[in-house]
Amino acid sequence: MLPTIKIPLVQTTPMWHFQGDSPHCCLRATEVKPKLDRFLLERYPDEIKEEWKNKKHPSALAYKLHIACGNWKELEVKKYDYPLFFGNMGTGKKKTLGMFKDVQLEMFSYHSDLLKMLEQHLPQFFASTSFGTRQDKGFGCFAVEGKEEVKPESAKYQLYVELRSQDRLYDEYPELFKHINCLHKMIRSGVNDRGTYVKSFMYQYSQGAWDKPVLRRHFFLHSEEYKKVCYRHPDLATEDKKAEAKEPHFMWRDWLGMSGPQKWMTYKDCSNTITIKGLEGFRYKSPIDYHPMRCKGGFMVYITLNPPSPRLKKEITNLEFLASTSRQKEAKALPLKFTPNFNLEEYFEKIVLQKTKDKSFVDGPSKRFVLNFRRNFKKIQKS
Repeated sequence: MLPTIKIPLVQTTPMWHFQGDSPHCCLRATEVKPKLDRFLLERYPDEIKEEWKNKKHPSALAYKLHIACGNWKELEVKKYDYPLFFGNMGTGKKKTLGMFKDVQLEMFSYHSDLLKMLEQHLPQFFASTSFGTRQDKGFGCFAVEGKEEVKPESAKYQLYVELRSQDRLYDEYPELFKHINCLHKMIRSGVNDRGTYVKSFMYQYSQGAWDKPVLRRHFFLHSEEYKKVCYRHPDLATEDKKAEAKEPHFMWRDWLGMSGPQKWMTYKDCSNTITIKGLEGFRYKSPIDYHPMRCKGGFMVYITLNPPSPRLKKEITNLEFLASTSRQKEAKALPLKFTPNFNLEEYFEKIVLQKTKDKSFVDGPSKRFVLNFRRNFKKIQKS
């Protein structure tokens, strides 16, 4: 009989599944094992013995993994509760969101010392890794039972989310993900939610030369609604005009993730889909990972930055883009490139500095998320 270890897990945040009502969709060994192997080989290469490696596939370690799940709880899914997931997705197949109360890993190997090494590093692996759909936005997080206090070593920032209700477990998740959604909006495009308006930190970082005002003025200049907005807010019109005058036109927000066509900025008389041409199949994954973990009074959301390598950054900045819409008679296609002046770590440093200076009045439905960010978003001080 092969040496075996059994590791119970605790699910921290729900997972999305696309198999409808199937109750058997949880962690998959086919997803967990490759991630675990890569994690160990990259972080602890000096601890890996040659005999532990699969001879045919050196990137795989010589153990087998089985995952058993039980006590499935399906959560009620409302689109407005999980904007980070639905975003610009259509309806399509039924999307199931849920939690398992009983999750257990069973690991087998001829190498008992390998199993010992696995058991030692599993708490950090699950603290640093999430699974399933939209995993970088905080879904599909687990922890080793009894080791829930282990924090991700790679995280550089954190956001404390205090929950308003402590007695209804399954109502906490929409609140948590609305906090994460608001944070992501503030660092990317800004918040404009039925009376809650907060300008993106990207505006300050780019010194007003970012792509949002450029695209807004270029593609909506002939919109009567846009003209009315500019009349009511002359500072906005000035900002847009100055940004468009600066050439070449650079994309800034897309350094935080780009997945193809973007639909944004709708006026009553003008709804445009801005399409990036010449990049069929191009996708740049968000370099920001959100990983919520339970703590006293709520959740601590740990934030890990994964900036592109110098080689990848150079390749991306050399790409040329063409933004266009269906309204070609009124707006010509606009050439764009990724700005070479964006640095992810520097950007977050400036966010920490800028948020302490921001004393602007905030109201509306997203007020509590913005104020919580101002109070509880911090850089992690390494001991």
